[in-house]
Parts: sequence; C-alpha cells; structure tokens
Amino acid sequence: MGNKRIAFLGPLGTYSHQVGLCYCFTRLFDDEAEFAVVPLENSTNGSVNYTLDILRDIYHTDEVPIVKKKQIGIVAQEFVNINHCLITRAKDLTTVERVYSHPQVWGQCDRWYDQHLKGIERIDVSSTSKAVELAKEDPNSAAIAGIAAADVHQVPVLYPNISNSHDNQTRFLIFSKEKKEKLYRGDEYNTLVSFTVEHSTPGSLCKALEAFAKQNLNLVSIASRPRPLGETPWTYVYFIELHGHETDSAVMAALQNMQQFCLQVRILGSFMRNRE
Repeated sequence: MGNKRIAFLGPLGTYSHQVGLCYCFTRLFDDEAEFAVVPLENSTNGSVNYTLDILRDIYHTDEVPIVKKKQIGIVAQEFVNINHCLITRAKDLTTVERVYSHPQVWGQCDRWYDQHLKGIERIDVSSTSKAVELAKEDPNSAAIAGIAAADVHQVPVLYPNISNSHDNQTRFLIFSKEKKEKLYRGDEYNTLVSFTVEHSTPGSLCKALEAFAKQNLNLVSIASRPRPLGETPWTYVYFIELHGHETDSAVMAALQNMQQFCLQVRILGSFMRNRE
C-alpha cells in the first residue's frame, strides 16, 4: 500500500479495541486515513458486536451525513490467525489471583481457563494489549493476549496456544473511499447490506429476505443489533452478507425489490471472497 495511511483498532500489540472504532471511521471521513480496518467476527466467538453497533450508528442515524455514508465502503476482507497465550510475571498458576483480557477473548479460551484457572477472577479491559500492560505491573495477575502483546510489553508467556481451537481466526473488513472495480465474476464476491423494517407490519422481515431467494442468491449470514438509543425499543438493524457483487443484475434486482418492505437499506460494500 506504499505510504497510504491506515486507521486500525487498538494500541500496539492488540487484536482489536472497541474504543478506537469511531476514531477509525472519523479518520476515514476526514481524509486523515485512506483505509479503516475493523474486526467483524471470530470463528470461535462469533460476531464482534462493537463493530456492528458502530456500523449501525453510522449507516442508520442522521449523525453522519448521507453523502459521507455513500463515500466509503468495504473494499476487502482479511483473516488473521488468533493464538491466545497466558502472559504473566508469575512463575506458576498458584500465585495468579486475577486475569485481564478483552471481553471478546473469554469465549475463545474458556475450556483451558475452566481447567486451569476455574474460580480465578476475570477482569474485562479495553484491549488485550492493555491487559498485558496491567499484568506487567501486578505480579499476582495474568493476561490473555497474543504473543505480539507479550513482546511489546516484555512480559513472559507462561502458557502458549490456550485457545479452544487451533483454527481460531478473526475476520477483518477494510473500508475505504477508494472503491475498487469489479475484477472477477460475481460469484467470487460477497456483499454486506444493512437494513431496517417496519416491525409492526407482519412478515416484513420475511418478505425482505425473500427478495434474495427470488433471485437465487445465497445468503451467507444474518445478524441483528438493537436500534440506537432514543429510537423505538425492541426494534433492530439487520446485517446480511450474500454471495455476489452489488453491481450484479441479480443483486441489484433483489435490493430494489426488498426496498418496498424496508424503511432503510444500506449497501456497506462488496469485496472478494478470498476465503471459503
């Protein structure tokens, strides 16, 4: 990428950091960065709700002007292997009284934790890097993080590779104002769409999703998040990922059809499906 500026999440050594989410997109909107990199989901622990909430607030409130929303979009995805370690100055587990980590991490290594540290206090912090920073100052504590954070803060790894799965990965989305042209046939792309429906109308969600079935389009995933504070409670913003590029005729027809059943439809971007 040469000298292009990239806004990413968290301090040096972290996997992700929800506090930086708004900052990433602000930098992108204000032309202070060319790319913003955010975590979307983990193969063990599922969707990163902090990211979905920020996307909800950007694309489905009036706080961000519609012209800015249309300027940016997803241009790529990347998969990163996540290998959690127990990082501590303690010589063994008998002196560990508390463990720090990011909330997203606990579900990714709870089997090891329950076997070796059952009953030991778990403390949520803003990032895995921050967890190691705290563990460095407290010899009776430990952190769960990646080896990069251990190297950055110079804290020993007591137990490597404590994740539930050795195939633990996090999928990241790359947003940019530099939209990429479609290079390959449509079925080698995925598109991420968010939308809202009139929840008091029976069948509105079902009818919106049927628009894709009618075009023989495969939906990869669906997620929902509560509407922002101040709006009608117990209503939701939905996120769907589908096979195909937003410029494909079938995708365009489906999106046009679903609009009659939706209050808002937002195309977050199309990106190459570089991982099955």
